[in-house]
Amino acid sequence: YSLESEQLRPVFRLDPATGQLRSERVLDREERASYEIPITVTDGRGRSGFATIKLSLADENDNSPFFPVSEYKANIQANLTVGSTVLRVTADDKDKGKNAAVKYEIYETENSGVADIFAINAKSGQITLQKSASGLDNQVYQFFVRALDSGRAALYADVPIEILVLSVLAQPP
Repeated sequence: YSLESEQLRPVFRLDPATGQLRSERVLDREERASYEIPITVTDGRGRSGFATIKLSLADENDNSPFFPVSEYKANIQANLTVGSTVLRVTADDKDKGKNAAVKYEIYETENSGVADIFAINAKSGQITLQKSASGLDNQVYQFFVRALDSGRAALYADVPIEILVLSVLAQPP
């Protein structure tokens, strides 16, 4: 048995006597999702046969979600109506399938009351006002949003959020 690709020899080893194919290193689907490995087998009389092994790698939950920005900030007016969108966060994951499906939550280590004022849509990352901001003029709310993937052992990333409630009279540039 022989491996007919010079490029794949550093990646795979083929036992010339048994035809057993082994990888020489850990394979990562995010680096390369599939391989086509050309193999030749030659008998004692010099007759040869050819085959191509098609190897597709399954996804492993080996990447955490990530946010494209390091923080999110928003200013809202104190007269914003309940249910209004404050901002939307987004995260990506380099994995595939359910390992890449991200859901969002407001993450607090202590109950600060943020979850009483703001809500997040677990699927879209849309943060909405769930309580009237009237009377909260000039208040700053700082908290984290966590993006969790849906892998068996879920991986996550956190991003800081800062929301300033402006007075109705305030007119930012």
